[in-house]
Amino acid sequence: MPFEGAKMLLENMTIMAKSPTEFNDPYDCDLELLDFSSALKDRTRKSIPDFNSKLSTSENHRKIDLESLTDDKVIEIYKNYAFPNFAKTIGVSCFSEKGDNSLMWSHYTRSHKGVCIGFDLTKLYFSLRDLKKDQLALIQVKYTDTFKSLDYFEDYNASIYHWISTKSDIWSYEEEVRILFQT
Repeated sequence: MPFEGAKMLLENMTIMAKSPTEFNDPYDCDLELLDFSSALKDRTRKSIPDFNSKLSTSENHRKIDLESLTDDKVIEIYKNYAFPNFAKTIGVSCFSEKGDNSLMWSHYTRSHKGVCIGFDLTKLYFSLRDLKKDQLALIQVKYTDTFKSLDYFEDYNASIYHWISTKSDIWSYEEEVRILFQT
């Protein structure tokens, strides 16, 4: 990391967690890894009245009219609004299993001018887990040259794990491990 970031980490005893929607690789945590096509109107029929009832008077324009809702519109709502809003509640801290890769130093330390801080990720994870309980996951990134999407509604946990852990094999030199936080 850049020297300033390392200094702040050590002084404040904090680590940085970034939203997966803000990663530097636009294909990392790509929404195409999630399949929302089973988000049919019938599946969401019970949740729409609940959603509408929570809106304030000033938000009436956001109410969803169940009768005019099509399956395609439901899929669009999940893909373009509901899931991106959920994604903002996730923070990810990224680590490498290697500290001596020249490409990593050039990408993440302002052209070899920063520092590398080593962590025992197992100890770090369990100490953070004591603070966050069930809102934390330790994830080994999987690198691939072919991407498949998982059904978000069939297995929510597996699809989120897949979304967070799948990355193009051109990044395999990073040997990345992530800690996922949910706020």
